[in-house]
Amino acid sequence: MAEAASAPATLRRRLLALAAGLALFSVGMSVLLVAFKLDNTLRELRHGRFSLVAGDVARVVEHSLSLGMDLADLGALDALLQRRGRADGAILSIDVADAAGRVLYSSAAERRARAMPAAWRAALRRPPSGAGTAAAAAGWRWRGDDDDEAVAGAFVDNSFAVPQGYVAVRYVSGREGQARRHLAVALWPAALAVLGAAAAALCLLATWLARRFERELARAVAGVDGKLPAAAGGDGWAALVGPALRQLDGAEAALAAWRAGAPTAPPAGAPAPMYDDAEALPGRRLGRLGMAAMLLIAAAAMAALCGYALLRAEGALLDEAAGKAEAVALSLAGTFERAALLGIPLERITGVAAALDEVRARNGELAGLAVLAGGATLYRSGDAGAARPELSRTVPLASAGGGADARLQVALDPGVVEQLFAELALDFAVILLVALFLMLELADALTGALLLRPLRTLCRDARALGAGRLGVAVAADHPGAMGALALALQRRQARVLADYRACRRRLADQLAARHGADADAPARAALAALRRLRDRYGLVHGAPRALPPERAGALGSMRAPFFLLLLAEDLSRGFLPIYAGQMATGALAIPPGAVVGLPIFLFMFIVAVSQPGLGAWSERRGRRAAFLLAAALAVAAHLLSAQAASLAGLLAWRAAAGLAWAGAFVAAQGMVLAYTDQSSRAKGLAGFVAVVLVSLACGPALGGLLADALGYRATFLLAALLAAAALLLAWRTLPRAAPAPPPGAATARPAGVGALPLHPLRNWRFLGLLLLAAVPAKLILVAFCYYLMPLYLAAAGYSAAMAGRVIMVYSVVMVLLLPLGADAFERLRRRRRITPHAWFVGAGVACSGLAGGAMLLPSEIMAATVLAGVLGAAQALSISAQAAMVPQLARREIARHGEAVVYGYYRLVERIGSALGPLVAGAMLQLLGFRLSFLALGGVVFACGLLFALLFARPSQLTAAPAVAVAP
Repeated sequence: MAEAASAPATLRRRLLALAAGLALFSVGMSVLLVAFKLDNTLRELRHGRFSLVAGDVARVVEHSLSLGMDLADLGALDALLQRRGRADGAILSIDVADAAGRVLYSSAAERRARAMPAAWRAALRRPPSGAGTAAAAAGWRWRGDDDDEAVAGAFVDNSFAVPQGYVAVRYVSGREGQARRHLAVALWPAALAVLGAAAAALCLLATWLARRFERELARAVAGVDGKLPAAAGGDGWAALVGPALRQLDGAEAALAAWRAGAPTAPPAGAPAPMYDDAEALPGRRLGRLGMAAMLLIAAAAMAALCGYALLRAEGALLDEAAGKAEAVALSLAGTFERAALLGIPLERITGVAAALDEVRARNGELAGLAVLAGGATLYRSGDAGAARPELSRTVPLASAGGGADARLQVALDPGVVEQLFAELALDFAVILLVALFLMLELADALTGALLLRPLRTLCRDARALGAGRLGVAVAADHPGAMGALALALQRRQARVLADYRACRRRLADQLAARHGADADAPARAALAALRRLRDRYGLVHGAPRALPPERAGALGSMRAPFFLLLLAEDLSRGFLPIYAGQMATGALAIPPGAVVGLPIFLFMFIVAVSQPGLGAWSERRGRRAAFLLAAALAVAAHLLSAQAASLAGLLAWRAAAGLAWAGAFVAAQGMVLAYTDQSSRAKGLAGFVAVVLVSLACGPALGGLLADALGYRATFLLAALLAAAALLLAWRTLPRAAPAPPPGAATARPAGVGALPLHPLRNWRFLGLLLLAAVPAKLILVAFCYYLMPLYLAAAGYSAAMAGRVIMVYSVVMVLLLPLGADAFERLRRRRRITPHAWFVGAGVACSGLAGGAMLLPSEIMAATVLAGVLGAAQALSISAQAAMVPQLARREIARHGEAVVYGYYRLVERIGSALGPLVAGAMLQLLGFRLSFLALGGVVFACGLLFALLFARPSQLTAAPAVAVAP
């Protein structure tokens, strides 16, 4: 009783922990993102200011080279560098170096003849071939930073675009650092205040939700006990309990009528249909309301923190933007002055308007530029005259041949802060979506044993009673008011069963007291009527339940550590190719396109080839021990990946991560098979797949945000912490003893790779499913989403966070549409008696290929987003039907070798397709570039889907099978 009494208090405490976790995650991620975004914006504005100087110097040098001069013979260049250096007090030096990195000219005499620092040379990057508009807008620029100074650079090319040297502008970086420190001092107290307010609001909401749930449940208990009307209890409780009470009342009335001498009267009413819908739980409306309210509170907290930070940082942002506007004005004024030296009047210079448009396109914080002379506007781009005076910079152009009043006006866009807010809003939307998925997983981990699993068991028992199965064994060992409701139903059930047994005893006494066929006829009629009542109401005590509570609890204990381990791996999916591209290859002579794909290929290949052997190993070792060893290996792999200094080291640790992922996967899947039977295995596997999909939806987006804010190595360290948390949680919660096999559970041990027979691969129809559907579907998924997409967006100038968001689009579409696709497939198969498997598979694979056509869209980010969405929808359409075709096409092989072996082949070949994805995409990228690679690979996969449909799809499969007449 004490345990039952403490259950509501424990549930409240766990709901409060859920609320506190949501507040901490949302506010913590907001602080991280706001601080990073403001810091990065200040850096970029300041860097852009000096990058313009580097570009101007590079153009002067390139002009001299185009006239046939040698880079080592530009004697007047030192004086020019000194003048440009004195024009801005933040410039420390301007250096011009040759291709070997030796400084030839400098505004600081002591730096001449020095070698360019190795850190600067390591920062030299040109936009790769096929780069998009965002990268093209940046020009041939490079940069480097340290604590005290930063460097803005530009390449110096000859007329044939061959690099001849570099320009480096060293400048003081302390100003934005001081702004960042002031912002941090102001931001942390505000963040703590917002965190406290959000946590308090969320905790109050959680307390209200718990009390409201208990109040509705108490009303349902009172309805069962007769203290309130039978339909008492809102939010689904009346719909759950009402049919059960009607069946119990009907049984009592029918038994009373039987005792009163009306044995031939049929019982009134019909039982409700038996169903077990996990989503149709009572209290779901309250749960959805609470979830929406929690997300709204988190969104309000993030918006408040973001607005406060932007208000505090607005002055620093506008100051840096104004400094950049002044640099733009000086740069353009120098161009006009060089034209005047050539004798070209200001009003006759050609291409000025286009040049102004190009400058404004490269610098989004500029509202307009205008060249004014003689009271007229000679050239303009945008609206420079509408800006406030403090947001405008003017440079005289008298020396450019435009007259004494000639001037260049550059206006700053006052919406630079609003634009930053819009970018943050997109990141916050991602955080909220991730928070939603994390909240669902955390709710299952914290409240599963106290709320969700007991509630599902209670609902299953109540629905069995409502379906006319009054002899079902109703479990009453639930915590709190759910136990009280189960006991109330149990009492009503016991009364009906006792009445039924009393009727049986009375009839037995009557039969024993009577003699002769004529005297026995009424008793026989009464016996027949009682049997009809028994069959109508299922008055047989002790009917088995679907899954014992201890088995459901074991599956629940597996979900949280498995999710954390998958999330740790998925954090790096959005930036792993970029991270690999930064590694030194050493003695490995590998093309750049293959370098970035090797870690993905090796991970997928290890997963594919190790899973069959790991399945047998985990069964021998024990699922718990196998999972713990896999989690420990994942911790080491992520830690060492964060410390990797070469490509060889990274490949070794990614191979270890693949082995850890495969070990955890087969151990978790083995637990599902061990703790379920044939009647409950489908639901167990559905929950298993849901964990994989939710992790895939959260990981890349969250990892991209963290990589942008903290760096790639720090994100790997966070992944190691998540894997360590999974290890600790699994050690505390996973059952130590393996369960006894339930009825119907598979007992065959999985075969290793070497023990698999080759006979299934001789079935050309099964082989066609593998080569035309399974392999292309996985190949294009990995090639598009995890290889080409991060590289394409990085080349277009977008961040790792953007790549994570795009991958998240695929994952969210899959999470939303996969259940719908599976339901549609099952409805067509069962209700209309058709077999549309091949049509679903062919259409899904073909549409996956058509997703590559999104690259024809003009905007890079729009093309990437549409591609991810179409690919997710196409995969959701085909994935269920594809797996369901295996027993259709391999009946004889399944009968000969067993279902596990045939599905083992299917999964093995499917994962080999995943491993081939980065290799095929890398080869195409080397030969064709980004857009043609997307289109060519999409075309090949589309052809595979079309060929599969031609070989396997038939119009007769869409026609309902005729009903078979049964002979009487």
